[in-house]
Amino acid sequence: MHKKSIYFMALLLSLSASAKVLANTNISALKIAVVADSFSSKSIVNGSYHASINKLTRHKGKASTYNSSMNLCAAYLKVGEIKKSTKACRAAVVNAERATSNDSNASFLRALSYSNRAVSKYQNKDFVGAIADLTKAVSIDANDITDSNLRLMKKKLELNE
Repeated sequence: MHKKSIYFMALLLSLSASAKVLANTNISALKIAVVADSFSSKSIVNGSYHASINKLTRHKGKASTYNSSMNLCAAYLKVGEIKKSTKACRAAVVNAERATSNDSNASFLRALSYSNRAVSKYQNKDFVGAIADLTKAVSIDANDITDSNLRLMKKKLELNE
């Protein structure tokens, strides 16, 4: 993977109010990573989540790639499809772990896949799993997205104790 060919955008978006877990929280700044300039990314960035899901699921071969599984994960998170986001986010982690490169860009991609999966686990009320995924993400590559999500999630969980 070349750093020039893969760009990521963190969408600083509030998760859907239909997501039961987040409906009662003050946290609206969890960051979801989307692979820019890849299949369906523009639709996601523009807020056309259902159109993105349709594109990605119609092209099943594409949905098995890292880029597409990350984008499908993000789209499902945004529409509150909790079970489907879990599956897509898990696929993104698996695809990221299959990458044989150990360069900093591959580490960044792996960390982002764990971060997105943590948001999915958070929506599923798996708070222990969410913190574990974010802790792993930060250990792989501490960046603005992983650090911010871990800090926000820890803060939220401390407020609920």
